[in-house]
Amino acid sequence: MTPTLDSPIFEETIHVSRSRVLLPLIRPQDIQWTLHDGGLHVRLQLHNPWPRLSVPDRMTIGVAAFGAFVAPRPAARVVAPPLQPGEATALDFRIPLRPEERDHGFPTFHWAGNLDVRFESAPECAVEVHRALGVEVLANGASMYMAIPDSNNKYHVSLSSMADGWRAGLGRDPRGPQAATAQEANMRGPCTILVHAPGAGSEAALQAAFMRVDGKQVPIEFSFLAVDNPRAACRGRRPGRSGIRVLPAQA
Repeated sequence: MTPTLDSPIFEETIHVSRSRVLLPLIRPQDIQWTLHDGGLHVRLQLHNPWPRLSVPDRMTIGVAAFGAFVAPRPAARVVAPPLQPGEATALDFRIPLRPEERDHGFPTFHWAGNLDVRFESAPECAVEVHRALGVEVLANGASMYMAIPDSNNKYHVSLSSMADGWRAGLGRDPRGPQAATAQEANMRGPCTILVHAPGAGSEAALQAAFMRVDGKQVPIEFSFLAVDNPRAACRGRRPGRSGIRVLPAQA
């Protein structure tokens, strides 16, 4: 019996491939990390939704700069053990980060970046997460982020709704962020994401979904905290690989 997967990035082809080899299930929310001593402490939650023993398999964990479609660097290999029907387990391991990967540019105590988990026997079952959490923004003000593609290909971007008192919008002209009001748009080249925050202490989440012309979609997760004096964002580095890098900018 094929389980119900509650993440929109899973497709029916992934259901079929996963059931064929009886791999354990990993969802985006099952991938968590914390930053410590220049590296990531990663926890993967796996569970077996199948009526039979799941098969063991090797997994490659890739790390990349924050953004959409940025090619990951293979950074760790771990083994998914066989699990009894309904059984769950957690795998904990550490990934050292290179200096250019630590320098993500966002004013947050968390690491902003991408992790990619691929099964050796079924790479089409890869699970990707793209997160910038706990980002400090100016209370009762606006903060701007730049989506900078490494190519001139067209792409589509859409924004989720935010909590009461928060607003987010898209704009084409980085020199006029006050005009960034659209919730979705077809883009070529850079675009701006403008976030308006309410009073200090308020928190909100935002998902920006980027879709390439080939139909591949990547959701990027933000969470924001409104503060009176946000720490200054440093200037992030543009990746040398194909993708869309999201960087903080002056609003």
